Amino acid sequence: MLKALYDRLAYACIGFTLGSVVAVVLWYLYGLGFSNQVHYPVTKASLVNWIQYAGGFFALIGFIFRDRVGDAIGNTSREVYDYEAGRHTNPEVPRWLVLLSLAGVVGAVWYVWR
Repeated sequence: MLKALYDRLAYACIGFTLGSVVAVVLWYLYGLGFSNQVHYPVTKASLVNWIQYAGGFFALIGFIFRDRVGDAIGNTSREVYDYEAGRHTNPEVPRWLVLLSLAGVVGAVWYVWR
């Protein structure tokens, strides 16, 4: 019982540590305005907040999903790299799927409020 808890806490620590490295990169790119893709006025960003939120998010993923935290950090890093390199693409969503989803939302709202 305690071994399982220790394993989860160990993965949470790994997630927080590696998530903090990702947070520093995100803070540099988006918090300080060094991104090649996003053009907005630079605001005063706190590195501590980036580390708290990104590190905490990856620590939570590490606690819940254990060894999948490495995949989450790797995917996040790859997506940031692809976005900054200009290779980020938005997949085309079929119109029928959009219309079906919209009809489902309208139907659910109508059902709840009638």
